[in-house]
Amino acid sequence: MRLLTFPITEWRYTAVGLVSAAIGVLVCLLVMGPENRQVLQPQLNPDAFVSITALGDDGKVLHESQGVVMAAKGYIASTLNSLSGATTVRVTRHDGKPCQIEKLWADENRNLAVMKLDSESLPAIPASDSKQLVGKSVFIVTDPDKAIKGVTGSVISDSLQFPRRANDRKAHYIKIASMTAHATGGVLVDDQGKLLGLLITQQKHINMAASIADVERLYKEGRAVSLSDLKRVTFSAEALDYYLKGILARDSQQWNEAQLLLEQAIRLNPRLDGAYLELGQVFYRKHDLLNEARAYEAALALNPNSSEVLLCMAWNLDSRLKFREAIVYYERAHLIEPNNPEVVFRLGLSYLAQGDKAKTLTMATRLQALDPGNAELLRRLAQQ
Repeated sequence: MRLLTFPITEWRYTAVGLVSAAIGVLVCLLVMGPENRQVLQPQLNPDAFVSITALGDDGKVLHESQGVVMAAKGYIASTLNSLSGATTVRVTRHDGKPCQIEKLWADENRNLAVMKLDSESLPAIPASDSKQLVGKSVFIVTDPDKAIKGVTGSVISDSLQFPRRANDRKAHYIKIASMTAHATGGVLVDDQGKLLGLLITQQKHINMAASIADVERLYKEGRAVSLSDLKRVTFSAEALDYYLKGILARDSQQWNEAQLLLEQAIRLNPRLDGAYLELGQVFYRKHDLLNEARAYEAALALNPNSSEVLLCMAWNLDSRLKFREAIVYYERAHLIEPNNPEVVFRLGLSYLAQGDKAKTLTMATRLQALDPGNAELLRRLAQQ
């Protein structure tokens, strides 16, 4: 059996995070008296938290968890694994009153869910404006009513940005080191009680949280799904861990390591479409265009409306000189994201490669407001 290894930076950050967390806890225990230890706990409004109960077909409880009110007008965030397999979801306010779910957004690749409730008067926890995150003391909140057991002190050991091949947008993650033996979820807040993110992994001592900005982007830019879609959601904490480590390995340009980790994530959760996308990008770096295409095809089978995967697939076909087939994927991506400058520019180039200068000029006109530089480039190429 092959021993999986990880980048040296992983061990460095892990060690720094654990040592920092240990020192922080020891200082609190040795220097501060029992009457002062509560000062370190953030001030939280319990009314900004809700109870979530996921029920199966037979009415039995599948999961019980909490959600946090992250924005005005009743938007709450939780982990998707707490809803997986459910046919009914009950949301209860802190005062015991039930709420109705009006809309639901889900991201299986990052274990995130956002729900829009009919209770718009719920108080929201403000987002943290902290810029310097690494080394910052933070708190994992699993139960705001329990001052000690429900709030765990931790330290941010790293702040990560995972770039995509298809566009400039990056997914932001926060790596947390804590003294807890095992984390099962929770809300991440700073020492002011402001929201930093949501814990999405379930590992010992070192865990990952999705940034609150990315959680907000899910409901602002994503498409709402039906509650009935929750029944087909499968979740594997181990698969998510392999997936994120695979992205770290890819980001460190350790292509073979990344391939092994992402393939293991897919074996554990074959519905993890993001893992197929990342695997395709690894194959691209390894100049394995056929396996790159197969990975994108698998991702599209799970999520046919992913403009990012469609764009990657089109690039792959371009690289294989299959220009006519590539146009089909560019056009599909353009229907989904008509204002994505990368999609418009690539589609214009694809039309030009087919000798259709009229459509190329049409794309140049659409691109003018999005990317004037590339719009001018398309015009000049079409006029040659």
